[in-house]
Amino acid sequence: MFRFLWNVIKTTVSAILILAVIGGGIFAYARLIEPYMLENTEVEISSEGLVPYDDFKVVLFGDTHLGFDYDLEHFDEVVDMINGENPDIIIFTGDLIDDLNIYEGDVSEVSEALSELSAPSGKYAVHGNHDYVRAGNDLYTEIMEAGGFDVLINETLYLPEYNINLFGVTDCLIGDGDVSFLNAAGPYTFNLVLCHEPDIFDWMDDYNVSLMLSGHSHGGQVRIPFYTDKYLPKYGMKYVNGLYEAGENTLYVTKGIGTTKLPLRFMAKPEIVTITLT
Repeated sequence: MFRFLWNVIKTTVSAILILAVIGGGIFAYARLIEPYMLENTEVEISSEGLVPYDDFKVVLFGDTHLGFDYDLEHFDEVVDMINGENPDIIIFTGDLIDDLNIYEGDVSEVSEALSELSAPSGKYAVHGNHDYVRAGNDLYTEIMEAGGFDVLINETLYLPEYNINLFGVTDCLIGDGDVSFLNAAGPYTFNLVLCHEPDIFDWMDDYNVSLMLSGHSHGGQVRIPFYTDKYLPKYGMKYVNGLYEAGENTLYVTKGIGTTKLPLRFMAKPEIVTITLT
C-alpha cells in the first residue's frame, strides 16, 4: 500500500513538474519571442476591373501601441519591411501610441520614424480608440501629419489616377465614427474603407464597399480556447483576423504590430499586410 501511494505521489509530482516546464516555456515564448516575430502577410483581392492599374499594392499596418512594451527601435523593422514591398499606398488603421496621456517618448521622433515610410500615392490613417487624450487636443493627427500621413476623419479622398475612393471612418468606440457619408460610394469606383474597429463591417450592408481595412482585435493577441473570446475588445469580437466577405463587400483585419494590457502574443504573430489588387 505504501509503495502504491509513493508511486502515485511520484507520478503526480512528475506530471506537475512537466506541466510547469511546458507552461513556463509557453509563457517565455509568448513574452519574449512571438511579439517580435514580424510577418508579411500577402493577400490578393480582385478589383473587378475598377482599378485601371494592374497589381496595385496596398500595405496595411496598425496597432503599434508604442510605449507599451514596444518602441521605435523595434519599429525600424516595420519600416524596412513595408518599404521593401514598394507599396503604391500605405494604410495605418490606428492605435499608434498605447496611452498618449502618459507617453514618455519624444513624439517628434515618432513622426520622424513614420516619415521614413514611402509610398508614391500617399500614406493614409484613421484614429483608433487609443489615439485620444483626456485634454481633447488632436495630438495624434499632429504626429501622423508630421510623419507624412493624411488623417481621414469621416471623410473621403479620391485618387483619380487609380479610380480609388478612400473613405476614412474615424474611431467608433471613443470617437465620432459615422458611416453615413459612404452613400457617396458609387459602383464605378474601387471603394476602400478604413476603420479601426472591424465589427463596423456589419454596418456596411447598405453601402458599396470594395474593401474595408481594420485592426483593433490584435488577432486575439493571446489565442487560448475558452479564454480569448471573453477578452476581445468591443467592436472587435466578431471579425478577429484575416479576410471576410459579406455579399459584394470584403474586409481584411490585421493582427497589428504591438500589444496592449498584456505584453504577450500567442498564436497571433505581429504582421504587416501586403494587399495586391489584381
